[in-house]
Amino acid sequence: MKFMLSFASFAATFNEKMIRTIRHFSPHLAAKMRPPHMPVIRGRSAARKKVYVCGQPRLVFVFLGLTASFVLWFTSCGLLWVFYAFATALLMIILHASLRTPNLKARLNTFREEFRAVWRNYSEL
Repeated sequence: MKFMLSFASFAATFNEKMIRTIRHFSPHLAAKMRPPHMPVIRGRSAARKKVYVCGQPRLVFVFLGLTASFVLWFTSCGLLWVFYAFATALLMIILHASLRTPNLKARLNTFREEFRAVWRNYSEL
């Protein structure tokens, strides 16, 4: 719970600094970005407050940030390299699994015994 509270305080601080910065350029926009007032019931505010960043709920702000970072990642072809890495890793795993022989040591011993038997036959000639 303490971990989430630190993010809530960070979001609230970020929101206040953003609104103060925007107020220098457009006071009307800064007023719109203020979070809506929560009703007070029986003398106390809601137990769980929603955190607003730039006038939007925190989850909307996070979703917009993730979407923007995904678009930038995709346009910089970084996403393509990650897909290439995953495809190469999958190909290597499949190749390794198909070439792997069960009980390789026993097969090598069998091959060795067969080779010795053939070698003895050539020696006898």
